[in-house]
Amino acid sequence: MSYTCDVFVSYRNKGEMGDWVRHTLVPLLRDFLHEAGVPDPNLFVDAQVDDGQHWPTEISSAHHGAKVHLLVVSEPYWLSKWCVSEAIGAFLRDDKRHPHPSIFVVRFNDLDTSTEARQRLDKLMPGLADLVHGVQRRDLENFIGLDLRYHRARLDMPDFFKELRSFAKNMAPSILNPRPLREDVPPLPPISIPPAPPMYATFGART
Repeated sequence: MSYTCDVFVSYRNKGEMGDWVRHTLVPLLRDFLHEAGVPDPNLFVDAQVDDGQHWPTEISSAHHGAKVHLLVVSEPYWLSKWCVSEAIGAFLRDDKRHPHPSIFVVRFNDLDTSTEARQRLDKLMPGLADLVHGVQRRDLENFIGLDLRYHRARLDMPDFFKELRSFAKNMAPSILNPRPLREDVPPLPPISIPPAPPMYATFGART
């Protein structure tokens, strides 16, 4: 099997976060990766799956064939069986011996610094909290309200563009010199989500 995409974007696809990822983060990251030397960057998001295609199969195939996994982590991210499965699957495919990381994280106030939140991650997979904290990440919470559809002039978002350009520059070597495909790793693992604590109560879980 060969690579099928440069970046698999794992994110909670509902609400404001989903719109922001699809309409702002992905188009800009694609531009900045091209600027950093990646020819015709191919970023996969679930919205690309056409009607009539088997959605789980397409997601699993894209996840398996990605050079890089980008986890867009927010509070409700860890309540989605699909998101958690994509995150754990990414860590299972990672190769620490490779000089370039294959996992990157964009963080939006996911509460993962609290003891309770870290314990919750470790219930999903032992050591997951340390794995999430150990990868290259960007805190972009202050930029969630910026929508490329309404802020088309780059001067409107100088700090955001600076952060994302730097992020893309760090990601580009992982795409240009990717870690070997892990044929030994099975498709996305089935996940059982523990009951949500009160701090997540306002966010419904997608099965």
